[in-house]
Amino acid sequence: MVDATRFFAHPARDICSIYSQVFGIFKDHFKTLALLALFQALALIPVVLVFGFLVAGILLSQQGNVANSMNTDDDLFGATYSGGSWNSQGSEWSDQQSTLDTSQLASLGMSMVSSAFEVFGLFIAYVAAVICISAIFQAAFIRAVSEVFAGHEPNWKACLRAGREKMLPIICFNIICLIVFVATYILWFFATIYPQLGNPHFGLIFLSFVIFVLALIVFATGMRAGLSLIVIENKSPVTAITRSWDLCKSKIGFIFCCAFCFYTVEIICQMIISSLLTAISTSNSGLAVSVAARWIMWLLLGPLNATLNPTIYFSLRIQKEGLSMEQLQGDLSLFDGSIELQNGASIFSGVPAREDPSLMPIAKATAV
Repeated sequence: MVDATRFFAHPARDICSIYSQVFGIFKDHFKTLALLALFQALALIPVVLVFGFLVAGILLSQQGNVANSMNTDDDLFGATYSGGSWNSQGSEWSDQQSTLDTSQLASLGMSMVSSAFEVFGLFIAYVAAVICISAIFQAAFIRAVSEVFAGHEPNWKACLRAGREKMLPIICFNIICLIVFVATYILWFFATIYPQLGNPHFGLIFLSFVIFVLALIVFATGMRAGLSLIVIENKSPVTAITRSWDLCKSKIGFIFCCAFCFYTVEIICQMIISSLLTAISTSNSGLAVSVAARWIMWLLLGPLNATLNPTIYFSLRIQKEGLSMEQLQGDLSLFDGSIELQNGASIFSGVPAREDPSLMPIAKATAV
């Protein structure tokens, strides 16, 4: 088990230290983290399957409508031709065909519009379900890493419970960040692109685009601690934005380098593994191996990605605010007793919420 006291005695001050903590937590608590990743996959699979089956059903139904309309045309032509000569019946057939074509096209068009709305509604429901599941497990992973820093073995049930409680605040936080992104893009477009539609200056457009991208990178980097603040400090979505910026603004370069290097190496490894899996998936046995390997990759990369941001958050808070393990335990409500701060030191009274055998003698002495 990771010695949580060293996180506070020797906080991560560089990229290598951050990665060392991330991989240390991942290695020592792989069972809980992988279990959460597995639950997330099991929650997403039914959503994807139901969405796929419903959309396939709508498309097949629409294809059947088109086929029926074509068969009606064929039946009408055959009956007219066999009932009389072509010259004498041609005008009557033409009038019937014209009327039938118009009604069929109108009916087929309405059916296609209705199917399009059904698919769109299913897509909205699918996206909403995926967003809710993702928010729950984002909070669950953050809670798990937080309990590791607090010196506790993370409990997957408590993590999922925290995920359900923090689902809506996390969704609201992500929506606010998305609104900021869209508003920034609209502002950039109307400030630089729209006035130059008739006579564009590509150098100015490129420069403004670089500034726009840099601004988004700075904003996204400054929001790295937002979700951790919601889960750990119980901040509201709006308060989490301002608090995250205050916590991260002096370390924008450090945070960006941590995330950029981490995800770059991860993407390169994924590309290499995907190429190898594609090469061996030509046979049935190779396909089975490929599917199993992708599941294993999901179980490995999911917890690693989820561990990075909380680790950066704790590194910043320990360095800038002198966060202690006792204060963190109080933030997470891991103790049932009260917390008193005397001369900057945290003193706990009460019995730990979880029965840790190493702490029971202290609890008994306190009770006496």
